[in-house]
Amino acid sequence: MPGRLFLLTLGFHENFALRRLTGHGATRGDGVLAVTLKPLHGGAKSAFQALSMFASRMGVEDISVLEVEPEDLGSASYMIAEALIKASGERGYSSIIADLTGGPRFIVVSTLISLIVVSHRLNVDIYVQSDTGGEWEHRMPGKVIEALMAVPSSDKLKLLKAIVAKPGSTPSELSYNLGISQKTVLNYASQLKKQGLIVQKGRGAGYYPTPWGMLISLV
Repeated sequence: MPGRLFLLTLGFHENFALRRLTGHGATRGDGVLAVTLKPLHGGAKSAFQALSMFASRMGVEDISVLEVEPEDLGSASYMIAEALIKASGERGYSSIIADLTGGPRFIVVSTLISLIVVSHRLNVDIYVQSDTGGEWEHRMPGKVIEALMAVPSSDKLKLLKAIVAKPGSTPSELSYNLGISQKTVLNYASQLKKQGLIVQKGRGAGYYPTPWGMLISLV
């Protein structure tokens, strides 16, 4: 079974990274790629050493660090994306679990850009957690990233906007208000649900937008 690649933005502290590895049960066959500023020294070096030791004890063998020059966002994003594609191709990782909690803002932004770019060819889940852990954690699943990269067609966007404007609208109500067949509403809604933009509470019940759906409705 293909392993997973844990992508971690790293600063002077590694606690968030250890929580991510523990929470997802990192094991043999998985890999760890830490992204940090170049040159690696001081607190960041100590954090990577601690992360490496912890991951090794969990059975992870493929552990590496990518040092990025803080000069240009485009170049840094390209470097990270290239490393992800190469690692996935050589090791055959099935997915990327990215945690963007730690590290300097430049590293976090360039890593996020790279993940958005590679999401069309690699399965990506992005996480952000509280600095202390346990207080909160948020996840952006790959299907939402794909939706952000490919805005719904004008007709599906109209349906999404209608649901955002009136949460709980049923298929028949949307069919009447938009002047389209109920079959078309059901077809478009099914696609929007797969993208994580709307949810339906029970068969035949009304549709409700997710926060991601509300965001994309602003297009």
